[in-house]
Amino acid sequence: MREIELRLSDINLDDVYAFSYPHLPERYAGLQEKFPGLPLLVIDRAQRVVSGHDYRLLLRQRGETQAQALQLDLPVPDGLLLNYNILHCLFGLNLYEKLLFIKKITPLCPIEDIQRRAELNFALSAHLLENLDMLLTE
Repeated sequence: MREIELRLSDINLDDVYAFSYPHLPERYAGLQEKFPGLPLLVIDRAQRVVSGHDYRLLLRQRGETQAQALQLDLPVPDGLLLNYNILHCLFGLNLYEKLLFIKKITPLCPIEDIQRRAELNFALSAHLLENLDMLLTE
């Protein structure tokens, strides 16, 4: 784990960890003052955004070209859980975001671990998992 300065253009736009919907970059606007010194952008070794997708959008909207980021070496399931828990604690998550998170993490992590580590407020039943694609269609 290390804090780095990176150019926003160097960030890998792979969406492996993304499940924010709709995008609301403005919700990050006051967090820099609320949490001074806390990197609001978390990236992995491949410089993919683990958490702070909307913060990256906010920085780009403001015309920023660089950002402080916390770089972590995490397996993808841990990165997904980290992003889920950060977003859940800071902003709360809507049902669509929770379902998209579940779709991304279930092939990578046992259901019991997801239920325990994500503190979901509903059970991950077989019926739910079978119908995820239908539930996520727009």
